[in-house]
Amino acid sequence: PEVVADQAEAEAGAENTKMMTALRTKQAIDAQVVPVPETRPNLLYNSGFQIDEEGNAGGISVNGAHVVECYRLGFSNGATQTLSQSSDTPSPNSKNSLKYLVNTADPSLSASESGRIFKQIEGGDMNGLHFGTSEAKSITFSFWVYGSVVGTYCAGVRNQDGSRSYVFEYTIDTANTWKKITKT
Repeated sequence: PEVVADQAEAEAGAENTKMMTALRTKQAIDAQVVPVPETRPNLLYNSGFQIDEEGNAGGISVNGAHVVECYRLGFSNGATQTLSQSSDTPSPNSKNSLKYLVNTADPSLSASESGRIFKQIEGGDMNGLHFGTSEAKSITFSFWVYGSVVGTYCAGVRNQDGSRSYVFEYTIDTANTWKKITKT
């Protein structure tokens, strides 16, 4: 008769002279699997702006085009603007940042016009936040800004169909300095 491995032997995986039942095999595999957290601490892929598969890190001025992996330029105005990868960063631990430059301003913006950087997050990556349910989790935005113009700016998040969104304001108090923005 065949000798069957016990649970400890199955999980250790060191014994190859004993047989494992289907149940013991499943238990051994389950014991080795590392659980995946429901939500990652940072939902943004490429938040260090290092991956540039499209080759546009030098700059792009096309509406909707990817600049570095996962980040796009968006605008609905008459200004000319460029989004590019930059080595100017707020910290020696950061390698890159995104640079949004208005080359020629639109002197008469209407309420429906904007210029923006946007990043799409896959729906599956958002599932753990349980938006739209009683178990919805809060999110925290944290990013660095550097602006040459003092003023009030906006950042936000919205779902794909635009039925849910959250916009908040932040202020650049001092021109030409890095400032960390955090909003929960």
